[in-house]
Amino acid sequence: MTVPPELVGAWRRVGVTLGGRRLVDHCDVVWLQTPSWFADVRLRLAPGRAAPTADVPAWLYAEAAFGGVAAWSAPRMTWRHELDLDGSVPPGCNDLCFDAGVLVERGDTEVNGRPTPFREEWLRMSAADPTWSARRAGSALRVEVGRWAIELLDERPGGSFSAVRLESAGGEWREAGRLTG
Repeated sequence: MTVPPELVGAWRRVGVTLGGRRLVDHCDVVWLQTPSWFADVRLRLAPGRAAPTADVPAWLYAEAAFGGVAAWSAPRMTWRHELDLDGSVPPGCNDLCFDAGVLVERGDTEVNGRPTPFREEWLRMSAADPTWSARRAGSALRVEVGRWAIELLDERPGGSFSAVRLESAGGEWREAGRLTG
């Protein structure tokens, strides 16, 4: 089933909890969701933040970029990665719900060989009913939601992978972050 309208939007991660413990976020994470397509770019925050402890899975703090198709079966969203920088963030199949205006994603991840609950908190950056578009052409994907866009391009083997986060200001797209690999 397509993603319901209340989940279509531009989202920024504002909190992460692992095993009941609130973590320091090491990346600025933006996720764009259309009724079918999604893109997610995680860019490292400024140096100087405390390093994550060894019991925090890399996908919660590492730079990453991926996109693909999402499917909804209440209360669960499944994200299938079609383009992915390095596979460091496992494709998700997690429960989503709203709590006091915050979109909460809940699931389990492995920590030291044991399933451990996690919670990611997302704030909407776009209007509640944003304009959106998504275009997939071969090894390229562009997802736009409101005034945000993410472009993914995978030219491997032989080339590179790039992810560009864009923001529209005054009708002109400006780069707001880039990740290559």
